[in-house]
Amino acid sequence: MGHDLELIIDGKESTSYILNPYYENDFGSYTSGKVSFMIPELTDGSHRLFFRAWDVKNNSSAISFDFVVDASMRPQLNSVTMSSNPASKNTTFQISYDRPNSETTFTIDVYNLYGQHVWTHSERATTSGGYHTIDWNLMSNNGVPLQEGLYIYEVGISCNGSKQSIKKQKLIIRRQ
Repeated sequence: MGHDLELIIDGKESTSYILNPYYENDFGSYTSGKVSFMIPELTDGSHRLFFRAWDVKNNSSAISFDFVVDASMRPQLNSVTMSSNPASKNTTFQISYDRPNSETTFTIDVYNLYGQHVWTHSERATTSGGYHTIDWNLMSNNGVPLQEGLYIYEVGISCNGSKQSIKKQKLIIRRQ
């Protein structure tokens, strides 16, 4: 009784969690594993996490650490890939980022090699897994199909008014 994997945030009972259901053994091991648990959104400022675990011989181990939440910090844009590159008719931008469950603004800008802005798209979304996709039919802002060639695209994300994180990459369009 009471020998659970326990997480306490800021020493408050209201932010105390039993993590037993989130524990997963490492494959082939009975002595190690991991806990995957998403903590709730915290207010800006200093916080403390306290974690305690018990073993089968009634020994406990605990650790705590302090950290600061700053919602204005840039989100991390882990990766941007495309479903097809080179693309001929359409493609899907696949965006991976580190702020799941946060309202996120996604912006995509595409430029030709002359630096002319040929397409832009912006949308807001909240995703649970930190992945978001945006489809594009390879048409310009004017509804004209883009010519074959090399293009530069820029993907930007921001969360809850934070600074924007940006990645730039190349796209090749090949018409069949």
